[in-house]
Amino acid sequence: MAAGVLGLSFALLAWRAGVGGLESFQNGSTTMLLGFPEWPAYATMVLGFALTAVIGLVQLVAGFGRFERHAHGEVTA
Repeated sequence: MAAGVLGLSFALLAWRAGVGGLESFQNGSTTMLLGFPEWPAYATMVLGFALTAVIGLVQLVAGFGRFERHAHGEVTA
C-alpha cells in the first residue's frame, strides 16, 4: 500500500515538475543572480521523480505477488 502511495505521489510530482519545466523553457525563465536558465533543473527533477514513481509502482506490483504466494502456502526465498 505504501509503495503505491509513493509511486502515485512521485508520478504527480514528475508531472507537475514537467509542466513547470516546459513553461520555464517556453518563457525563457532564468535565475535572478546568475541568469542561468531554470529548465535544466526541472528536467533533472522530472527524471528523479519519474524513476522513483516507477520504483514505487514496481514494488507495489511485486508486493502483491509475494502476498499471493504466501496465501497459497508456497515457500519463497
